[in-house]
Amino acid sequence: MCFYRGTTQNLTRNNAEDSLLTIMKNTYPKTIIILGRSGSGKDTQVRLLVKKLGFDIFTTGDNLRKLGRESNILGKRLSGEIRKGNLAPTWLVSYLWIKKLVGLKPHMGIIFNGSPRMPDEATLIDEVLSWLGRGDPFVVLIEVSEKEAMLRLIRRRICSKCGMIVPYVGEFKSWKNCQKCGGKFKVRPDDKPAAIRTRFSWFKKEVGPVIRHYKRKKLLKVVNGEQDIEGVFKDILNALE
Repeated sequence: MCFYRGTTQNLTRNNAEDSLLTIMKNTYPKTIIILGRSGSGKDTQVRLLVKKLGFDIFTTGDNLRKLGRESNILGKRLSGEIRKGNLAPTWLVSYLWIKKLVGLKPHMGIIFNGSPRMPDEATLIDEVLSWLGRGDPFVVLIEVSEKEAMLRLIRRRICSKCGMIVPYVGEFKSWKNCQKCGGKFKVRPDDKPAAIRTRFSWFKKEVGPVIRHYKRKKLLKVVNGEQDIEGVFKDILNALE
């Protein structure tokens, strides 16, 4: 890799790659928040960012669905609320991401996918990040219309075996089964039109103020989410730099 020839000739390949990862972690913000209504492609973009940057990840939906599969009282109550398209309580989501943040090494970057969901959560996450010495978050809004998001959501699928969510965009449209494990596809229980409309309404009411909160703090970057996957990813990286 020509990047290392002038200054690190004695590094092994592994050391060179480790050094590059360290440089990337020091170059980009320690905490990235990805916002966007359901169907905006947040999950896909977060996976790409994690792969490129080596950051850790907190995905609100994944953590809640995992908790909802547990057989205790909390899991059963949560799974019923998810099926109805209702929100998990703020205290529960906050507990999950605070636990994640506290367990991170100070130098490790993290990407939040789906949090904060409400103004109070935004204020709390700002306070926790500041208290832990991680500084301000870098916030990206992936913007798509409700019409486009609805079309994507009613067509997207989930692998019945490994749980991978497959968006109905680009090359994924031609997938007949999961390319990761070979499992069959099914529709997510919370991707029914009525539940989707509930989430859209909630996004406008609750996440709208979160977006305005970070816009006022000059921490928000808006990206056009109706491009192809590569175009959205390129714009996010440009915004980060």
